[in-house]
Amino acid sequence: MAFRSAGLLLLTLCVLQLSACASHEPLAPLASAMQPDKPGNVSIIDRAEAWGGAVYAEAEGSVFGVALHGTDELGVWRVDSARTASRVADGLATGYHPDGVAVWAPGYFAVAVEGDRRLQLWSVAGSTVTKVSDLASPIAARDILVADLDADGAMDVVLAPYGGESLVLLWGRGGFEFDAPQELPGGRSPWHPKLYDLDGDGLPDLVWAELDTGMVRWARNRGGREFEVLDLRRVEGFTPRAVAVGDVNRNGLPDIVVAVEVGPSEVLLGREDGGFDVRNVPAPVLGYVSVAVFEDGTIAFGDEGQVVLAQLDSRGDWSYRRLEARSMPAPLLLADVDGDGFEDLIVMHSAGGGVKIHFGPVWDAAEPFVFND
Repeated sequence: MAFRSAGLLLLTLCVLQLSACASHEPLAPLASAMQPDKPGNVSIIDRAEAWGGAVYAEAEGSVFGVALHGTDELGVWRVDSARTASRVADGLATGYHPDGVAVWAPGYFAVAVEGDRRLQLWSVAGSTVTKVSDLASPIAARDILVADLDADGAMDVVLAPYGGESLVLLWGRGGFEFDAPQELPGGRSPWHPKLYDLDGDGLPDLVWAELDTGMVRWARNRGGREFEVLDLRRVEGFTPRAVAVGDVNRNGLPDIVVAVEVGPSEVLLGREDGGFDVRNVPAPVLGYVSVAVFEDGTIAFGDEGQVVLAQLDSRGDWSYRRLEARSMPAPLLLADVDGDGFEDLIVMHSAGGGVKIHFGPVWDAAEPFVFND
């Protein structure tokens, strides 16, 4: 990829970093049902700063929880198998700047409120959404993950900072109660970590890329509430924004995909010996701000105004397709929203473009795409 001048790169980085917190016009009134833009592509919200979200399945569809960063609310929508949706409740005030949402259990969303340093639990029962717990957070958290990390039957929480050098682990005591915070050291700005059992020992590990250092790290879960932090690779480009884990080349081994904001993104293909072979994926302009990996190995990269899909064939060649998106499409979520057996792509737009769903099979619905030489 041919890079522009250093001055232009720095200016572009500043614009991209600031865009997610830029002020926007107030949200337009929300319709009770989402309107199809075209077959397989619908919007839940037309305009909102959707900084994070989570979804869980229920009998006739799915329930979404979305961190509405600009209006300081939790947005909750129910989407049925007919791909129609309704907003469950209005006015769910979280406090200043909610950033991350995770499923605590079906019927419950955990929310990290970065601006007020709060950690909240919300219940969803029919058409009623209630905040059932509101705790002080040890950090101003950008991301929240929920899992039973130590296999003791209680859910634990991982918090990643908006600005800082450590992840924070909250070990659950049962219910929404935790032991004292434990720091997991890393480098500057370890945004958007992912949970995945990389070594196959049955315990979820943590993988992240650091926005300011370019380092990709693996925190190996050793059990007994201990993690070993390993440096995997420093990306060649600048400002890695997110990681995803999946089997990209379909050889039964986990691969790590890194979305790099300036420069080619990187795919770390897992080997039998525990190492990685690195493959690059070009970007249409500068780079990508988000990434997700489908069960079949297809990679989705968030780019300004579009999502680029990439597939690696048996010969090691890439094929590409594209889907429409709005500004700053990050993060990306995958779930079978309508219960038809296909993974759907949920695109959050952190700069104010709301939430769009591309219903699966997504590759078949996408347009062919070829990079310019």
